Amino acid sequence: MEFNSKMLQALIRTKESNSSDKCRGDVICIKLKEHADWGSMEIRIHKVVDWEDDELEQSMRSQFDETGIPPVLITPYRESEHTELTEGGRVISEDVVTKTRSRKYFDLDLNEQKVKSEEVVNIEFELNKARVKKETLKAKPSSVNLPSYSNEADLLENYRRSLNGQ
Repeated sequence: MEFNSKMLQALIRTKESNSSDKCRGDVICIKLKEHADWGSMEIRIHKVVDWEDDELEQSMRSQFDETGIPPVLITPYRESEHTELTEGGRVISEDVVTKTRSRKYFDLDLNEQKVKSEEVVNIEFELNKARVKKETLKAKPSSVNLPSYSNEADLLENYRRSLNGQ
């Protein structure tokens, strides 16, 4: 059976979230286009786009052929890493931290599918580690001195510049 290109559809996050690892342009989930039935709330809050990923499409079609159930892949490009978070030379937490929720993402400004560079993914990972570390330290007793996160603003600016190719 022959398939045309763009036989997938993706649900794309349209808003930033400063309190989590979710970013504007993240792929929330992917469906086979002919089975992509999106709810009115999903369409109102997020953006539905045709999506190209031959390898992912082939995998989803194989799964559909085996089960007869149209697959729905939630955050299909998410990458996480087990990480030790330290403060003052001591480990304060061991967590699985999101490196990126979408290495492949949708640039809403340019209205096109893109792939993040390794530099962008690494910056995003550092931001996510800083966020988790900050939350971990907030949860610790008041005897723990909270560090200054002045470099977080620098990381965010560097991340934005890297995404924009500057």
